[in-house]
Amino acid sequence: MGQRLQQLLKRASPEQASDLVSGFQRLTDTQTEAGMGQSYKVMAITHEVDGEPAGFDGAMSVTQQQRVKQQQAIVLTPGHAS
Repeated sequence: MGQRLQQLLKRASPEQASDLVSGFQRLTDTQTEAGMGQSYKVMAITHEVDGEPAGFDGAMSVTQQQRVKQQQAIVLTPGHAS
């Protein structure tokens, strides 16, 4: 769970905690169509040191995409010795 959510839960009533957790799940869920993580496509720009933002777990970074394209280009280049 997100760090901010964990801090909010420390001071929340049981009803507030339930609302906070369900809201967090709706925002970050990528497994069901009800989750915004599945319904909406977005891009996050962060520094590599910061890691992946909530909801982007396992997403391919631009750097990773560029590496894949470079590897594909090497494989597809005629006469290139691997």
